[in-house]
Amino acid sequence: MKIHDCIQVFSQLKHIYIEPLSECSKSDQGKIICNDNFTCYSLEKFNKNCLKLQCCAADALWFDNHLGVIITEFKSGKLDSDEKRRLRLQLFESIFIILPEIINKFGVNISLKDICDLKKVCIIVYDVDRYQDLKSQNIAKHIDVLSHFNLEHLKGKVYDTILPFEKEEFINRLETFRNQKLSPK
Repeated sequence: MKIHDCIQVFSQLKHIYIEPLSECSKSDQGKIICNDNFTCYSLEKFNKNCLKLQCCAADALWFDNHLGVIITEFKSGKLDSDEKRRLRLQLFESIFIILPEIINKFGVNISLKDICDLKKVCIIVYDVDRYQDLKSQNIAKHIDVLSHFNLEHLKGKVYDTILPFEKEEFINRLETFRNQKLSPK
């Protein structure tokens, strides 16, 4: 299965599952991390309303011309050891359970090998004001972020790349993502 096959399946999703980042990035407490109209598929909403799996879904998914499948999670809350485990579970289950379930729901068979062969990128967008220890501007900042969120072991095994962004840095990169986005349009 190729990225365009995934896009074809996702194009069959109802528009109610396509949301702007301003909705996908909203915390349970109502705080919006990324107030932008960039659209993506709401994995949480689709899982809650359609799949009804007892899975931890990441916030958003879109397809990128260069990066492939992009799974995005927005973090602004507490980050204790339970939340770090939940974050890892979200990122793992989103790519290996929820993505295949969505594709299978539309009558397309997808194997674990198909999922592994897809180019996959995980983006973590965090509110640096909530995580004071991540305010450093040194060269190793992104390595520190992956360690802070306990995600370094997913890089290269589950996802080809994990890109951590402070919310302002992510908002500045959105124009690049807009130009590379394949779906949703």
